[in-house]
Amino acid sequence: MNISGKRRAQRSKLGLLFSSALVAWTPALPAYAQGAGVDDDGATETEVLVVTATRRTEAIIEVPLAVSVIDTQQTIVSGITDINGIADLVPGLVAVDGGAPSLGNLVIRGTYVGGAPTVATYIDDVPYGGVVGGFAANQALDASLYDLQAIEVSRGPQGTLFGAGAVGGVVRYITKKPNLDELEGFAFADISGTKDGGTNQLYRGRVSVPVIDEKLAISASGYFEDAGGYIDSVVTGDENINTHDFWGGQLMVKMQVTDGFSLLATVMHHEADYDSAGYESFDFASGDPLFGELVTDFAAPRALNYDIYSLTADVELGFADLTSITSFQTAELVNTTDITATFGATADALAPGGAPHTVGFRSGDETDRFTQEVRLTSTGDGFIEWIVGGYYTNQESDSFQITDVVPNDIELITLNTTLEYEEFALFGNVTVNITDRWDVTGGIRYSDNSLTISQIFTGALSNPALNDLVNENDDDVVTWLFDTGYAVNDAINLYARIASGYRPGGSNLVIDFGGTLIGNPTFDSDNLWSYEAGLKGLIPGTDLRYDFGVFYIDWSDAQLATQNALGLGETANALGQITIQGIEAGLAGELFDGFIVTGSLAITDSEIEEDEPQLLALAGDELLQVPDVTFSLTGDYSWSLTSSIDANVGATLRYTGSFETAFSQSPLGTFTNDSYAQVDLRAGITYESVSVNAYVTNVGNSSAYQTVFGTGVPGQGYGVVLRPRTFGVNVGVQF
Repeated sequence: MNISGKRRAQRSKLGLLFSSALVAWTPALPAYAQGAGVDDDGATETEVLVVTATRRTEAIIEVPLAVSVIDTQQTIVSGITDINGIADLVPGLVAVDGGAPSLGNLVIRGTYVGGAPTVATYIDDVPYGGVVGGFAANQALDASLYDLQAIEVSRGPQGTLFGAGAVGGVVRYITKKPNLDELEGFAFADISGTKDGGTNQLYRGRVSVPVIDEKLAISASGYFEDAGGYIDSVVTGDENINTHDFWGGQLMVKMQVTDGFSLLATVMHHEADYDSAGYESFDFASGDPLFGELVTDFAAPRALNYDIYSLTADVELGFADLTSITSFQTAELVNTTDITATFGATADALAPGGAPHTVGFRSGDETDRFTQEVRLTSTGDGFIEWIVGGYYTNQESDSFQITDVVPNDIELITLNTTLEYEEFALFGNVTVNITDRWDVTGGIRYSDNSLTISQIFTGALSNPALNDLVNENDDDVVTWLFDTGYAVNDAINLYARIASGYRPGGSNLVIDFGGTLIGNPTFDSDNLWSYEAGLKGLIPGTDLRYDFGVFYIDWSDAQLATQNALGLGETANALGQITIQGIEAGLAGELFDGFIVTGSLAITDSEIEEDEPQLLALAGDELLQVPDVTFSLTGDYSWSLTSSIDANVGATLRYTGSFETAFSQSPLGTFTNDSYAQVDLRAGITYESVSVNAYVTNVGNSSAYQTVFGTGVPGQGYGVVLRPRTFGVNVGVQF
């Protein structure tokens, strides 16, 4: 196992203390530990938990930042099959649920008030989604989509190594790689039922075959998910309309060309069809459903598909390792909504006679993105360690918004938008190992980017004068990193970190309305500085480990979601600062033989420092959709029934505190979402390579909103409902 040599000799005992354990806030389930071995100092390296958050393979206890690791294989067995459920287990990570898996937005430590995502999502070293516009808002990859080893969540800006968009942090999906030495694989099936809803089915499988021993291996995996809904429509009378179907797969080819040169080629494909989102219509004043529990007047079928192709080359040069990552991805998302209530009268006026007309609204985009990264990473255990590299990306997105009338087939108005984004960056980090216990790191990244956006309007209500408007924006930004780690002794590690991050500036659509330009042509990049400190250690005399950290964020020129004078959405910059501060803590370990407990706690406080009329917010307002407190507690007990049969039982408590859903000056009204909690239970047995597990999620059938959206009608909203009580059984076979 090639773990960074930093403080290795003095700290091998500390790494061993944390063997087979996750960081304190992850669930009490096995992490993606490495195989047993002995290092040069004679210290056993069995199951030392490692991460690659710093682009090196390091023991997690030595990494001077807040990073969590989730074993997705175990969460899926427990009935958690999407990133929304996983987010509950990671302090500071919030999934702003879009009403269906893979359609939400991830937020870390509250760093979002509009614009492009502030959390960068990676599949291994390949960035997923767009940087700006287009597919950029759909970052919340479903955890069951790929053949994953784990998910790494790095909190705080990661601007030097991961670049634009990593303002709040980075979520990385670590895939299983083909095994060059032996045949392996698994098959998995899960059947569950949701109270007042339908039946859910999930099937997954993988096989890895060594074609040429120790030289060439191929792995293939696939999945299919048919999720029954639990929301009924008051408009059509249909039941369980928030269903979705997923299917896709992954093909990987690994080639060990020489002892020091390897190639990994990957192809991924995913398709999803959504009948509608899981929204419930409710009243702001009372918080009560407008049409009854689990009933909505909203309907919006969606379709999503994407393909990702990548090639990673690793070359050992002796003094350093050279890594090249080339990727291309294409993604398409289409939404359909009935807006007759708003535009029906207009349609009747344009096409008089006959029955009332139905007005439909279709929107979507297609995004293509190419990326190339090359980096050089020093090797050895020297006084100085370094990483240098270069990065390039090009994104092209074509979006459309169409409003048309049935049955007369009248095109009221259509907007086609073309966007092109290009970025080039150089980056580097240098770590100085001042002593065997103390190191200091400095990092810098220079990014140069450009964005061009154009628009074309057509249709009965369009104005040709609105066409041929092209906006351009060019920007160059420098981001920084300073951190230090110190091992007080073999059981206590301290760290401090200062880092910055940014999102690139961009362009808005500008309307030429009667010779007057409506809208802001461009908006600037925003800049965020984060200051944090923490410690990781072992409680003396026990096997319980703890993590504790505090952070303070100073955010300037924050990109805001706002509207122009015609009510069309656009992005603007905040007039003043936004500050966010918080505490994150956790506890994990074996309380007694076979019984592992974990707990997590996050307290977040945010504030808008000055009046922001573009947001309809006053100084002192909190950021939206950011819970003030999140908490989780997990316990798992395993024991041997016989020499060949093991049993396990477990439970998880997840608590989410209250949060604001609208700023204080919103003309549509304000609503504070109440706190809620849910309990999950599980039990299972394992016989050799076969496991059978039963689970219940949301045992108490808690009724709550995970996310709240406005409907455009004063005093009314849509709430994304917590999935009702769900019973499930799954069977897995490994070979």
